[in-house]
Amino acid sequence: MLWLNWFTQIEHRATNIISRLYVSIAWCFFGSVFSMIKHMLVSRHFIEYLNSHWRCWLF
Repeated sequence: MLWLNWFTQIEHRATNIISRLYVSIAWCFFGSVFSMIKHMLVSRHFIEYLNSHWRCWLF
């Protein structure tokens, strides 16, 4: 029974490490994709959007 508890502790720790790894990989991936999309939007459309909708931003 003691080895089972020890094994579940090791398994839980490994699952924590793997889930953190997956979260960090997904965070880096989605962050890069989001920054690329944001860069495209800002460079092309955001200035025009601000020029046409600045009254909506102010009021």
